[in-house]
Amino acid sequence: MNRFLGIDGGGTKTEFVVCDESGYISDILRNGPTNPIFIDEKLAFANLDNGINEISKQVNREFGCLTICIPGLKQYGEEISKKYSNISKKVITGADELNTYYSAIGDCPGVVVLSGTGSFVIGKNEKDEFKTFGGWGPLVGDEGSGYYIGLSCLKEVIRAYENNLTTTLSNEVEKYFNINNIIQLRKALYRDNVDREKIAGLCKVVYKNACIEDKISLQIINEAAIKLANLAKTAISQLRLHNEIITVVLTGGVSKMKDTIIKPFTNELLEAFPKVIIQEPRFEPSVGALIMAMKEYGITINEDILDNLQKSYQEKNPILRSDSNVKRKIL
Repeated sequence: MNRFLGIDGGGTKTEFVVCDESGYISDILRNGPTNPIFIDEKLAFANLDNGINEISKQVNREFGCLTICIPGLKQYGEEISKKYSNISKKVITGADELNTYYSAIGDCPGVVVLSGTGSFVIGKNEKDEFKTFGGWGPLVGDEGSGYYIGLSCLKEVIRAYENNLTTTLSNEVEKYFNINNIIQLRKALYRDNVDREKIAGLCKVVYKNACIEDKISLQIINEAAIKLANLAKTAISQLRLHNEIITVVLTGGVSKMKDTIIKPFTNELLEAFPKVIIQEPRFEPSVGALIMAMKEYGITINEDILDNLQKSYQEKNPILRSDSNVKRKIL
């Protein structure tokens, strides 16, 4: 029976997962970061190489397909494919958007909205056609993302300062940038070369204040939710899913705001598409990479395989995502 290796990596950690044709996960390995955008390129490749070598020794056989989903490695796709061709019949690099989809929903039609530092939407219809929307970056896109929320926070704080208004966000922003007053924000933002991730980090500040019913913070999150819902609406319409029960998953760092953002997001979607069902992500991203590997090899992903993936992953990780099989509808 063939084995498959799925790899999901980023700027903090990498997970290597092996399963057989039935979807039973036999081996899981974790090591350091592998995204060369965030760490030294040599260290990224060393971590990837060490992880693949170690888990290959554990399995002690060639893989039917190996899928590597690590942002920042797409440009090295041909080099990586050649390097690992001796341990796998097929090697796939990139396709991080597909990994996001499969890890969130599995292999059925639906829409996945990812909101982290940036944002984008990917959807699939009954014809197995994928389409992506958003993802245009901070200059013209990233609607509803952590960056969008952080930028909205800064704008509201500046507006309050210039109109002699008070907001709890002002004190939080001063602490965040280690400044004494808002007028020093100019220096903090432009002379200190504040990047996109730093601004997106204000998302936590906004959420903290929203939890104590700060009206401005709640408004910012509500507007972000509407932006994300509008992206999902576009995907539903373009993929012609509007006449069906529509599975939609909101994932990424912003989704950790839970009902604070999920409720307005869901309400906005339900107004346009009453058949929408909001679910939590079904799998970890590494399992999404496994599904990609199995599909590339020609295996039809049925519900039995998805159940096996879900159960066996939890068996290997009794603490991690113990509620990953929970499906919920937010009204």
